[in-house]
Amino acid sequence: MQTPAEHSPASSIRTPDQRLRVFVSSTLGDLAAERRAARDAIAELHLTPVFFEAGARPYPARDVYRAYLAQSDIFVGIYWQSYGALVPTMSISGLEDEYQLSSGKPRLIYIKQPAPERNGRLQALLDGIRQEDVTKYQKFSTAAELWRTVRGARCSLPRVGSRP
Repeated sequence: MQTPAEHSPASSIRTPDQRLRVFVSSTLGDLAAERRAARDAIAELHLTPVFFEAGARPYPARDVYRAYLAQSDIFVGIYWQSYGALVPTMSISGLEDEYQLSSGKPRLIYIKQPAPERNGRLQALLDGIRQEDVTKYQKFSTAAELWRTVRGARCSLPRVGSRP
């Protein structure tokens, strides 16, 4: 039998000072402009962008992005040509690990085109993503186009603990 607290919507109703957190996953160097565009669009939607590179930390990289992702409500994946570096002790990159760890969250996936030198492992990851049930899967060409697309994505998001 459930207690009254378990029936309470308190865990999904946020106080006005809380915003939905949006974890942004991509390779860092080759998509720097696109990461800035996504950050700006997310902030303009009055959501909180969460980036791996935000601030110095005394923890291993995998621990940091796992913790940040666990505390996030929405996952945004931005992909182009690079698969990223392999995670120590694993056979996948941090980029793929972040995607796998985002299971159960709304996923907005953005693929930069053209990509004449796309890594084969990244292409395999994208082929797998295309087969999954993601909230949004869209191609883009420029940082400005990505900004407009992310900015317009709010209407395609399910209500995730959002305030009325």
